[in-house]
Amino acid sequence: MGQSPNGIGGDPFELGVLLLSEPVTDRSPATLPALGLLDDLKKEKMLHSGDQFTVVGYGAVGLVDNAPFVDGQRRSAYTRYSSLNGEAVTFSTARNAPSACFGDSGGPNFLEVGGDVVLTSVTWWLGNLRCTSWHRAYRLDTPQAQSFLGNFIVLPASG
Repeated sequence: MGQSPNGIGGDPFELGVLLLSEPVTDRSPATLPALGLLDDLKKEKMLHSGDQFTVVGYGAVGLVDNAPFVDGQRRSAYTRYSSLNGEAVTFSTARNAPSACFGDSGGPNFLEVGGDVVLTSVTWWLGNLRCTSWHRAYRLDTPQAQSFLGNFIVLPASG
């Protein structure tokens, strides 16, 4: 789709929902964010640079012949909140620490808020083909994301 409003290629409103034929009953789902949750946390000084999020995905574990090698294993890593804009969250990770990797796009980013695990965003942009020290994620608390997601599930009420 060309350039998004923040100058990074891709469509920041490209979200999908996977509908399962049978409910998952062996685990509790993560909570989705209320509209504007991340903005509210930032405004209330409850979201700070360096706050820890969990990123999950099936991304590359290294390079083979200079191409990302993906082994199909789900992994998670901690990443740190860096900044927020109207459509995305930017995360950073210490050099050589586990982080999002090529192939993790579409994977969830979680934050614990008030004792609940909240699915705040979905990985959509990495710095390069390797595991990277930063990545961006689509916010799920925006009006655009909530409008789409509301077609499939009941969303949390706004604060």
